[in-house]
Amino acid sequence: MERTSIQKIIRLWLGRQTRQRDEQALKTWLVSSKDADEKREACFGEWQQMNVAGDPKATREALSRFQERRDAYEDRLQRRRRLMRVLRVAASVALLVVCGTAIWFGSLHYYHSGDTKLAELIVPEDGLDSVTLSDGTRVYVNGGTALYYPKSFNKRLGTRDVYLLGEANFTVAKDRRHPFIVHAGRLNVQAVGTKFNVRAYPGSDSIVTTMEEGLIKVYDGKMTALMRPSDQMVYRRGLRKVSMGRVTNIAQVTSWTQGDLDFNNSSLTDIVNAISRHYNVDIAFDYAVDPNKRFTMSFRHNEPLRSVLDVIVLMGNDLHYTVSGRLVTFYHGSR
Repeated sequence: MERTSIQKIIRLWLGRQTRQRDEQALKTWLVSSKDADEKREACFGEWQQMNVAGDPKATREALSRFQERRDAYEDRLQRRRRLMRVLRVAASVALLVVCGTAIWFGSLHYYHSGDTKLAELIVPEDGLDSVTLSDGTRVYVNGGTALYYPKSFNKRLGTRDVYLLGEANFTVAKDRRHPFIVHAGRLNVQAVGTKFNVRAYPGSDSIVTTMEEGLIKVYDGKMTALMRPSDQMVYRRGLRKVSMGRVTNIAQVTSWTQGDLDFNNSSLTDIVNAISRHYNVDIAFDYAVDPNKRFTMSFRHNEPLRSVLDVIVLMGNDLHYTVSGRLVTFYHGSR
């Protein structure tokens, strides 16, 4: 399909000009592998057009319209997650999230600074990367993550804003006059100079923020909380509720920055989600497997996938697995 046709379809969807009965078919087409490069270029073409439109009112309206749709879609996605036991929901909506988020971020940034575009760092699922921002902030970015940030922070704005889909570890350069804000969906994490970890993958029901040094403020428009060293907050997206706990070993939380995997009383769901990103495989559960069962285990960065799966099976109760291509399926009993 030609890029112009693809761009027209995306523009109609963003403008709410598609019929409701066509919505699901359109979403399925957006996230399919067919014409993936062309669809991605068309999405960012829309972003570029928003940047040159020169109409602040239209930009604000576009931002508001997309934000409403994004929140509504996230709510529907949360309800669907509670009914599904296949873990890789994020993969099925990845292109849709990236497309919409890129356009939203582009229009937002245009409204604030006019001529400065956002840079992006997208790390593949089996990767690990880092970037130093223009203010000196150091960010380690985990696999399966997209980070959007200004090439140069505009100090006239009063804040330093970045946007996260996935997991990243931030060592924020101190600047009390310009707070640093990580936008992770509805949740915002604000700091002036500190170190913390945020895990906010689109396929997860929760956003986990872990404090290492200093002080941060976390808020979503309805609640505000302060976090201090060793605090860990779990934010439930669908319920928009939080629970606060303490972490005794911060190194376990941030071990991924060294390519390692450490789990302390973690659910099987969280463990296999991390493994699937680390090894770039799809993982599913048989209906009889309890995804909430908890384990404590550690793996080094060079551990073969089969060895990791064997450890999980060894610690599980009559737990087994099969491998078919990139798909790993856990099941109970014999087959």
